[in-house]
Amino acid sequence: MVEDLSISAVEGAVEAVLSHDGPVIVDFDETLYLRNSTEDFIDAAAPGLLGRLVCAVVGVARPWALLGGQKTRDVWRVRIASLFPGAMRRWQRRAAELADTEVNREVAAVLQQRPDAIVATLGFDRVVRPLLENMGFGSQRLIACRMGSLRDRQAGKLALVRAALGQEAVSRSAVLTDSMDDADLLDASARPALVKWSEARFVPAHSGVYLPLEYTHRVKRPGLNFVQRSILGDDYMLWLVASIVIAAAPFPHVVGMLLLSLSFWTIYELGYVDNDRVGERFEAAPTLTAEYHDVPVATSVVQAWIWAVLLGVAGVAVVEQSFAPSFSSLLAWKAVLIATFGVYLLYNRVDKSTRIWLYALLQLARAAAFLVVVPVTAFGAMAIAAHALSRWFVYFIYRTIKRGWPMEISANIIRLVVFGLAAAPLAATVETDKAGLLTAGLIVVWFAFRSGPRLADIIFNAKFITSKPEL
Repeated sequence: MVEDLSISAVEGAVEAVLSHDGPVIVDFDETLYLRNSTEDFIDAAAPGLLGRLVCAVVGVARPWALLGGQKTRDVWRVRIASLFPGAMRRWQRRAAELADTEVNREVAAVLQQRPDAIVATLGFDRVVRPLLENMGFGSQRLIACRMGSLRDRQAGKLALVRAALGQEAVSRSAVLTDSMDDADLLDASARPALVKWSEARFVPAHSGVYLPLEYTHRVKRPGLNFVQRSILGDDYMLWLVASIVIAAAPFPHVVGMLLLSLSFWTIYELGYVDNDRVGERFEAAPTLTAEYHDVPVATSVVQAWIWAVLLGVAGVAVVEQSFAPSFSSLLAWKAVLIATFGVYLLYNRVDKSTRIWLYALLQLARAAAFLVVVPVTAFGAMAIAAHALSRWFVYFIYRTIKRGWPMEISANIIRLVVFGLAAAPLAATVETDKAGLLTAGLIVVWFAFRSGPRLADIIFNAKFITSKPEL
């Protein structure tokens, strides 16, 4: 096993590789090169904002799921980045700068003393070669993936090295790498050297470019599919089911409401960022995810407001189907964003018992912000109130009982029940039109669907009391 054979001490590893009587294979990314060459190449796609947006779309579309599999993810990303005008020329210039500042001097010394050493990487030949040339190792043998090949990434590094050198040479080789992803290559070698370099770091492409909702997705609510499940699946869908029936044009309404939702959440996310930073600074035991410290995500108040305003203007224009949206709607939308941001800033700076009441306002903003632009039926208004109240009730229990977040209490079930209790008297006592009844039906179906297994458990676990329980 690698753990038994690897050399942990840096000095010992370097010395062992230098003195090895046989082929020497050196990893590239985060070994000879202290960063990730693939991410740095993708980062060169310019303009940066466009590159970031394209990468985000590709990440959501996941074309590798249909062709190539997860191992080929970077092949797709690199090929798309290479299509940006002037991408390869920019990379040549940037490679010169990075090669000077990000070369691992200790590993470079190995190549200087062992010119026969082979650089092997799952990075890409057209990306890695300019870095090697600027490091002074342009004549070094390089085994890398072809930029247009899915098979190279699918095969893996050991297969690439064996194809290039032969099985016998690999079995006599010394391998210097930082990654346990190379475990099979290390196991196949005569002298494996697994070393983690303290200066090495993984810097994701476009990590310095601000993009709305990235902080939410990668730091505040990582791994929970929060954007898809909560923002789009709950809040945005509530906006739609509460208003779509009386919309003048359904398709523009759907698009416009999505733009308004993104505008709102761009500002709401600023509250998340502020919440984490205030908590880190002033709270004794702040609730921060591990990603808060480990995942670099660009944030910017100024850029967030620019995004929010532009998305808001576009959203109002699409909803109103006008290239010149009404000034009153734009002003009202901006006022909602400012008010929401102000409440969140206040929420982050008061004690936790006071936060209970401000949280209700934040949930109302999440549920009802669009009302300043778009009308709803009476049942739509009740759904909005039920949505905000259900979220606040769960938070109230969390803050008052203080036993952790009450996962056994489903906000979706509460929302369905509260809506039913509020809507039933209205339906019974007021003559409602078809639009109102259709809205109510859509809301009940959607709320029940979102309640999912919890609702089914309640129904199927219900029992009649037919006998006295035994003591």
